[in-house]
Amino acid sequence: MKKFALVLIALVASGCASSSKDVGSAYISPATYKNYSCEELVEEGNYIQSRVQELAQSLDTEATKDVAQTSAAFILVPFTAGLSLGILGALEGGDGPEAVEYARLKGEYEAVRQMMSRKKCKTR
Repeated sequence: MKKFALVLIALVASGCASSSKDVGSAYISPATYKNYSCEELVEEGNYIQSRVQELAQSLDTEATKDVAQTSAAFILVPFTAGLSLGILGALEGGDGPEAVEYARLKGEYEAVRQMMSRKKCKTR
């Protein structure tokens, strides 16, 4: 039973989606935005910020679902191992394309912000 519990913990740890606060940002060079005007940088920053908020909400929802499913599996382990594994099978297997996009966009936002600073753009 101890071996089963350890395997179950390993499966759970590798299969849970990260919440938005746990996803780091990818590095994006500020030079990507060197040809943008201040107005374009503000517009791009606003778009990125909006998309980041959408993705954060989606990631947090998935992470919450995974925690609930994991909790149910741990509660059921002593009673029915097969059912617990079935619940774990419902986990989506960790971070997916949304987490990758979220990390990229966080990096892009930082790059836009840095370029705005370099160009001394005024923010509204």
